[in-house]
Amino acid sequence: MSGAFYLSSYLVSIIMFVVYVGILGLLIIRTSLSKTFFSKVVPAGISFGMLSYVVLQALNSLELPFMDTQGIIHVIFVGPFQEEVVKFAFFLLALRFATGLSARKKPSQADFDLKTSVLLGGLLGLALAFLENLIDYGYLTATNTLLRTLLSWPFHILPAMLSALGFRKFQATDRISILLVPLSSAILIHAVYNTLLFFT
Repeated sequence: MSGAFYLSSYLVSIIMFVVYVGILGLLIIRTSLSKTFFSKVVPAGISFGMLSYVVLQALNSLELPFMDTQGIIHVIFVGPFQEEVVKFAFFLLALRFATGLSARKKPSQADFDLKTSVLLGGLLGLALAFLENLIDYGYLTATNTLLRTLLSWPFHILPAMLSALGFRKFQATDRISILLVPLSSAILIHAVYNTLLFFT
């Protein structure tokens, strides 16, 4: 395939990445935290989201001798659990980097509000999806790349936001169920999406 072919696919991914960041930014642009969002949250979400992709690829490589990473067991069961747990772990690191919050520290009035934390999770999921598009699906046509950004990316973003919401609620209440239910829901959403893709 020609360089122009790949360039058009990459360009679509980059444009859509900027669009998604803009949409997430619009949710907070009129608040007092908008400056912090673009100076700390966006860099942290993007950086740790891309790192999570690297870790997931390493895990997939380690699993290859034991299972087919494109097979039904991995796609529907192992993959969703693995990805959402890794994204959640990197969300905790991103939250610490962007806010100074540790996993044990309860949020205070001076900390990021709940919305900002949820958006941080969304950015992390977006960055992972973006890198996945460039590396794993760079062979797609520009049209199919656009479709993938519209259909697949939300299923990377929304589960990560749900897990982030669960963690910040857990910080405020110390109730483990408040954390486990959203995280489990994120894994289930991802599994349902993968199932639909696998059988279509």
